[in-house]
Amino acid sequence: MRTLGLLILCTLLISGCDIFTTRTPENPLNAGGIFTPPTSASLVIENLLNAIKEKNTENYILCLADTTRNARQSFHFYPSSDVSARFFTLFSQWSLTNERQYILSLFSKLPNDEIPLLSLTKNRFDVITPDSAIFVSDYELTANHSITSAPTKVKGILRLTLIPDRTGLWSISRWTDGNVETGSELQSTWSELKAQFSN
Repeated sequence: MRTLGLLILCTLLISGCDIFTTRTPENPLNAGGIFTPPTSASLVIENLLNAIKEKNTENYILCLADTTRNARQSFHFYPSSDVSARFFTLFSQWSLTNERQYILSLFSKLPNDEIPLLSLTKNRFDVITPDSAIFVSDYELTANHSITSAPTKVKGILRLTLIPDRTGLWSISRWTDGNVETGSELQSTWSELKAQFSN
């Protein structure tokens, strides 16, 4: 009698839960965004563009070298010269932690329906070897955030050194930002955004 009662109770519990029914799969964009394993330097650039477009902090950080994830070198950022002169102390110790803080802060200041736009032009790989690549491009980043003291559009030249880690996955180990002049005016660079949103 006792065994029969347990059998009925188990049957009711199992049939009451939907543990054996197939669930609808999650949309991949809601489950981490578009991130292709970076088996080449060019895939890192694609992942970086997607992470910014999707406002995906984790995928953005995965594009940067991290010695805790098998990278041979840690990530370094070198700001444009004008920003370096104004924020020397901040950028002299810039790390992956600062990079995460900046991108989290920037994304949090964007309206939910606002998609940041990163445009790369005149892009090229200056060097590609089995153990490193150098990517150079003019860029324009538009992010219509809510901070009035920070620019919403920045332009410049980025120079990225990319390296494979011990497992063969590539990431950015060195990011150098540079100014581009349009007429007699010096444009705000990505470095300016990083400085403004680093707190």
